Amino acid sequence: MKKEIIRDPAYALFWFVRWFYNKYQLHMLKKTAHVGKRVKLFVHAKWTNRKKEQLSIGNNVVLGKVEFNIHENGILTIGDYTAISGLRIECTKEVTIGKYCQISYNVDFHDNNSHPISPKQRKDQVLGKASHSIYLSEIKPIHIADNVWIGHDVTILKGVSIGENSIVATGSIVTKSVPANAIVAGNPAKVVGSIEEEE
Repeated sequence: MKKEIIRDPAYALFWFVRWFYNKYQLHMLKKTAHVGKRVKLFVHAKWTNRKKEQLSIGNNVVLGKVEFNIHENGILTIGDYTAISGLRIECTKEVTIGKYCQISYNVDFHDNNSHPISPKQRKDQVLGKASHSIYLSEIKPIHIADNVWIGHDVTILKGVSIGENSIVATGSIVTKSVPANAIVAGNPAKVVGSIEEEE
């Protein structure tokens, strides 16, 4: 990358602006959330919590392209040493990500259904006759334990807990909880292997 910067001044300018922008975003994140030490933020981040207590980020966390849509009753917690490449979270109640997790790009977490199941309520929302509140939908928390690896293009739906050390394969849609030390894949995701714990 150093050679490219030397050869192309526009490339150098791009990296300088990007570095400055990331520093500014991290500064704003620390003002609006509980942020630990040595947190790194890359690319672009968006977060919508109304209160500082709704978003907690541990120490030594790396955030790539993230979008945290935290609604008025939502609480999002990210543990120490977790690295995220690209993650979008819809948090209306609770989403917890443990320590030492690795999350790839184009990953989605949804702890709600976004809209009510009732056809009448959905129709009334479209017609403007009822509240568009996401709290009319079904909501269940999401919990990701420590040392979980989530591949790219994965969706994790409401009520799912993923056990410690587990791996979620690329392209999976996780609708049910995953035990510890498991490898899951598919749509819907199913256990396809296990991980032996090292001594």
